[in-house]
Amino acid sequence: ADEMGVGKTVQAIACASCYRQEWPLLVVVPASLRLVWANELERWLPGVVEPKQVHVVFGSEDKLSLNFAGKEPPLVTIVSFKMLEILAHEFLELRFGVVIVDESHNIRSTQKKRDSKQTEAAKRVVAGAKRAILLTGTPSLSKPY
Repeated sequence: ADEMGVGKTVQAIACASCYRQEWPLLVVVPASLRLVWANELERWLPGVVEPKQVHVVFGSEDKLSLNFAGKEPPLVTIVSFKMLEILAHEFLELRFGVVIVDESHNIRSTQKKRDSKQTEAAKRVVAGAKRAILLTGTPSLSKPY
């Protein structure tokens, strides 16, 4: 767990860029950070990530499988934990080679049904990826699951 402001975002972007040949990239974040991540990806990977290659999921009406049916998914997709839960089936159909989960302490075992659904959706998407990068500034339990 690194504290806020030490550069976890840029470290994750640099790490993910090392596996560029395995993309598409999925970034799972709290809803308030979706546009921040879009801007940071464009800032730190100029020439690699252009604005038209980044798809930010804003609502459940954003049907990825319909938008990209028969086409390659966007190079980068950014989604909140809640929308990942709601659209989990669609995200599982699209294969992401690299997944970044920011504030990954949000996907942990819990007694709350709401949290466990988000955790299960995130775990399934991460399990389907070749690479996963988990970021948090919050210390975690020794056995998070």
